[in-house]
Amino acid sequence: MVEQKDKNCEEEEMNKQTNMTKQNNFEFRSGRKNVVKSVETVQEANELMRKMLEIYKDDSLWDCCVKHVLENDELPAYAKFDKLLGTKFDVYDTMSIYVNGKSVRRLWKRGF
Repeated sequence: MVEQKDKNCEEEEMNKQTNMTKQNNFEFRSGRKNVVKSVETVQEANELMRKMLEIYKDDSLWDCCVKHVLENDELPAYAKFDKLLGTKFDVYDTMSIYVNGKSVRRLWKRGF
């Protein structure tokens, strides 16, 4: 009987730990469903958020000549985001941070 209670306690502790790791997963989403990047800690999320906002607010990355766009087929801002996140996404869509399926912070709204 005592062994069974110990096993139950161990199982409950493991469930709590798995729930805690699920809670610490920060998702950066473009739109409502497209997960662009996931990070584990608040510090990583904060650093990534600041870097993304720095790129987004840099006007020189959005104003470029037509020749550059035709040669590279994208704006310089897209290349910076691709390098930072390792994936392509629609920069003109809403970017938000989600925790446990709920939006906790919107980095920018749809459009420019």
